[in-house]
Amino acid sequence: TFRERLQPCGKDEIGELVVQFNSLLSSLEYSYNLMAKTNLVTTELLSRVDVAPASLPQPTDEQALKQSLDMASRLSEALQRKAIELYLQPVFGRDRITVTGYEALSRWMDPELGMVMPLEYLAVAEKAGLTEPLTELMLHQTFDLLRRLSGKSEQSRIVSLNLSAAQLFAPGLMQFLELCEKEDRKLFAR
Repeated sequence: TFRERLQPCGKDEIGELVVQFNSLLSSLEYSYNLMAKTNLVTTELLSRVDVAPASLPQPTDEQALKQSLDMASRLSEALQRKAIELYLQPVFGRDRITVTGYEALSRWMDPELGMVMPLEYLAVAEKAGLTEPLTELMLHQTFDLLRRLSGKSEQSRIVSLNLSAAQLFAPGLMQFLELCEKEDRKLFAR
């Protein structure tokens, strides 16, 4: 009967349920308040972010175009002078100690602009049609490095060069690789 369920073995099941229910309500109320405060802070931060760029002077379309053309011109000159440099970043094995290879990275130090971030000049290279010369320069520098290192150690040297889809499918890449000398082909044949 109902009375037996209320006090079996001297326990008050309804009392326990009320305590658990109150605890649950308290947790939900705390979570709701925390969420409401988080929403207020997020809204305030977003409103400040929306205001900040408007207070800064925005370049006009003409200025942006001029900056982009200037960057493309500088990049073209840097490619002709071979001023884009190859940097190697080690790739570590699972033990986090053993170097298993390297990633080839391009870096550009412009005399006037200083260090130009890869995201900036890679986007300009793509727009200006300079990805093929950049890829070829990086491949030449990588092969030169591998040639210098090939006699120094029996250890296999693995160098990865990141290519965008546009670079990978460019006809110039296959032509460049086909024209490589037999000795250079040994460097990337595995």
